[in-house]
This record gives sequence, C-alpha cells and structure tokens, in this order.
Amino acid sequence: MAMAKYVMRDQPDWTEERIRTAMNAGREQTAKLKTPIPVHIGYWTAWVEADGKTVTYTADPYRIDPAHQKLLTSNQPARKARVNRSTRSSSDSPSRTKADRSSDHASL
Repeated sequence: MAMAKYVMRDQPDWTEERIRTAMNAGREQTAKLKTPIPVHIGYWTAWVEADGKTVTYTADPYRIDPAHQKLLTSNQPARKARVNRSTRSSSDSPSRTKADRSSDHASL
C-alpha cells in the first residue's frame, strides 16, 4: 500500500480507499501517472553476501542463466534485452521511447 500511495501521491482522486479497492479487485487496472517514474528491474540468481566471502545461489525460474553463460563464454558482444509488451495504450505513440511508455503507468 505504501508504494501505491507514493506513486499516486499527486493524484487526489486516488485515495487510499480507491487504491485498496483497485488492489483487491482481482484484475489488473492501469492508471495514467502525471509524473513518469523510472523503473529498474534487477534479476539475480547469485550474489555475494555482506561478509564478502559467501556466494548465495537461488533457482532460475525464468531460465535466463544459460543465455548469460553463453554470452560470457562467446566472443559476441552483449545485446540489449527485448521486452515483450503484450498491452498498448493510447499513450504509445511512435515518438515516445520504450522507456517513456513503460514508466508512466502504474498497475494496481
């Protein structure tokens, strides 16, 4: 709830009650943001712990690790990741970048 309230803070129509109702509606809803918010998504299946010595490994549910391993062992330069966007909105004009379009909507 705290993150949704923060994201919608400049939209008085989105009260805590309305946000809670949207979150519990059982279906995704899209709300246009007045101010775009950059979103960065990280995906780690291994990391070094705070002690600087221990490495923790976890499952790779999206099976991305084999592709990363292939890139690491090849002489090919890394490519930019492609994002599969299954929905489009009226704000998806060709003049806007993918970053613009992906950061100015919040799914509640």
